[in-house]
Amino acid sequence: MAGAMKNQAVESFDVLDLDQDGTVTATEAASHPKLAEVFATIDRNKDSQISKEEYSAYLAEIEKKS
Repeated sequence: MAGAMKNQAVESFDVLDLDQDGTVTATEAASHPKLAEVFATIDRNKDSQISKEEYSAYLAEIEKKS
């Protein structure tokens, strides 16, 4: 992932992480319908939360497809 894109991913993750605990839960994702739709896909280790690494990997995957 390019530097600018990675910085943008981290910034957007921080906005989604409402309690700033380093993960986005399904409850936090629920306020963003598109994120809620793909939550299970992004949560690769199926621990019911999205880490910055999972989020960045998902965005990189989308970037490759476009």
